[in-house]
Amino acid sequence: MSHGPNKSASTTFQKVNARLRSYASHLKRKGKWHWIWVIALIALGTAGEHLLDRYMVWERARYAASHYVQLLDVRPIRPRRTFLVLIGDDEYWNGELARRVPIKRDYLAKLVTALDKGEPEIIVLDFAFRSPTPQSGSQESTAYANETSCLLDAIRDVSSQRRIVIPTTFRADGPSNVREPSVLDGHNFPRGRVAEGYINLSDDMREIPLTISLKGGEVVDSLATATTRLADEKAVLEAEAKRGEGLPYGSFIDPVQFPSLKSTEVLSMDAEALKSKIGCDIVIVGGTWHRDAYGRGPQADAIPSPAGDIAGVFAQANFIEALLDSRTYKPLGHAQKIMFGVVLSLLVAITTSLPWALLVRIVIVIMLAVVPIVISYLFRQNLGIFFDFFLPVVMILAHWVIARD
Repeated sequence: MSHGPNKSASTTFQKVNARLRSYASHLKRKGKWHWIWVIALIALGTAGEHLLDRYMVWERARYAASHYVQLLDVRPIRPRRTFLVLIGDDEYWNGELARRVPIKRDYLAKLVTALDKGEPEIIVLDFAFRSPTPQSGSQESTAYANETSCLLDAIRDVSSQRRIVIPTTFRADGPSNVREPSVLDGHNFPRGRVAEGYINLSDDMREIPLTISLKGGEVVDSLATATTRLADEKAVLEAEAKRGEGLPYGSFIDPVQFPSLKSTEVLSMDAEALKSKIGCDIVIVGGTWHRDAYGRGPQADAIPSPAGDIAGVFAQANFIEALLDSRTYKPLGHAQKIMFGVVLSLLVAITTSLPWALLVRIVIVIMLAVVPIVISYLFRQNLGIFFDFFLPVVMILAHWVIARD
């Protein structure tokens, strides 16, 4: 009887075992100080990663990395439920708004009234209406009282047909948050027809603002959450269930994909033309004028995001679309993220310590750096989990540069 195959398998096993023992012996000969140095590097890298994460260092690089993974999504995303009405440079610098700060509220009143003709389900106002003297509550300046009254009347009248979301803001007061007084406070809007949401954004724009607890226990919706709750409350509950250790993450649609009209176009259109243009559930009114002059400087409230520097109105539209389209991802736990980075760093340390050709070690390190990207993609697609792969990759490559022989 032939024992050829069994003997061959045994010989292969012996060779592999001998090779592994050789590798183990080589790693042992590195000495304890080499491995103490490796552990110290990993500990420093982990602590550094935490600081980078906390203070949003390399913010734009992280956004670009997230956007790259989003481009690999099997399902292309586009706006489905939102339409934007934009106040741009022509309206702000050359039109009747006359470069005014605060923005003329009687102009917004005309816009709200005009939009009623387009028959949207929800009208959202993305402007700050902070009181000029917060120490005195919601008191309005005498010079602006009449135009604010016009806006209040327009909201009351139109809310009988359309639901309206108005903004609020909060500020940090020690460990708590406190609502900032607004000139729209204290007015009796029709119950269930006018909702309120805060327009403060997260430090990390990939996070979708949901609800926040204020001092005294009051829970307040974000502007996106308040809008989504009116359109589909189940979508909000779904997102809340994905909070985990932090806010859920979402993907971003490029601003040019959002259908929009200039505010002057809205004011000049008849009802039928406006209905045919809007053709969706939610209209968001916001500003895109430039801060310094016509076409000069950044947009008034532009902020970095995975879709580039975008005005706040595009951020709010993105949050609403992500919530309604269930494009929300639970963040991977902090402990799991640290463990993942440590394991990969150890693999890099072992790889760079083995007696392989330099080219082989470089290839393996690059492959290990790609692993977090692949895992991030698979987690998003199959588990609905967001894993920020950018910093672990940087940690791995930095370890390679510092610790390689």
